[in-house]
Amino acid sequence: MKKNTKKTPYGKRHFALYAGILAAALAAMFLIRQCTLDRRSPYGRASGHSGGDTIDIAIEVSPLLYSLASDTVEGLDYEMLRDFSRQTGRPIKFHPFTSIGKALEGLEKGRYDIAVSTLPSTIEMKGKYTMTKPLYIDRQVLVQRRMPGDSLPPIVSQHQLAGDTVWLPEGSPFLTRVRLLSHEIGDTIYVEQPKQFSSEQLFILVAVGELPRAVVNEGVAMLMEKNYPDADISTAMSFAQFQTWALRDDSAILANDINTWLARYKESPRYEQLTHKYLEGSNLHNCTKNIQSSTDVVKEKSETDSLLTKQL
Repeated sequence: MKKNTKKTPYGKRHFALYAGILAAALAAMFLIRQCTLDRRSPYGRASGHSGGDTIDIAIEVSPLLYSLASDTVEGLDYEMLRDFSRQTGRPIKFHPFTSIGKALEGLEKGRYDIAVSTLPSTIEMKGKYTMTKPLYIDRQVLVQRRMPGDSLPPIVSQHQLAGDTVWLPEGSPFLTRVRLLSHEIGDTIYVEQPKQFSSEQLFILVAVGELPRAVVNEGVAMLMEKNYPDADISTAMSFAQFQTWALRDDSAILANDINTWLARYKESPRYEQLTHKYLEGSNLHNCTKNIQSSTDVVKEKSETDSLLTKQL
């Protein structure tokens, strides 16, 4: 099948406007992040790390993970990490980002100790990083307009993407799933990964008609949909997946400390309160409630395993 060559106008002036607004928001977020003056670090080795016992955290700007509402920073992962810091006495410093590729690069080079994004616990990710125990459950969904201006019917099945294009954030782990999906349906799904846009920004560009479709996590999409009623997020693009934080392979001590804390934390009323706050209204909340503190009894499947199971 030939690639769909019909293009939806980007609106370059709008791109510049959105980028400028979001850049200003990011600048404000950087002003409120936590700091420390101790210069020795048992975790980071690269210049740019805060030093001391401070844990540097690269965290994606999104309504689910880390966002600025009025004068308050909030987000499910942000609040969980703040609780970790308070309960363990570990100082932390947040570094908001929009490019997961740059964040993972900083993690690998030692500027950050933890990368927080919509990171599924897959075999591919585990082969590159030390992943924490599951935090909650999420999945990817297709974002499109309910009534596209070009009058094309909305996509309701993954198979309808054959020969078409989806937009992902640069460095998105979901790229592997798209490639597997292409193999499954026997046709190419083209992918665009603009460097300057996060999942939140791609959602906005689709909602206002600047892009035809994008793939983001459902947790992010559901929170964004409240402000963009023209966006449709009803088409699932993956199975439910465990969401985790990524650490370097040489961070076994820190990973163990986080996992030990998580085992207790996920049994607490505070964890239930946060997941209800950010995931309520979706099936993700009910699935997340079923995650056990000890995940040894949970069989984690990779995307490859899931694909093979479907083919059989």
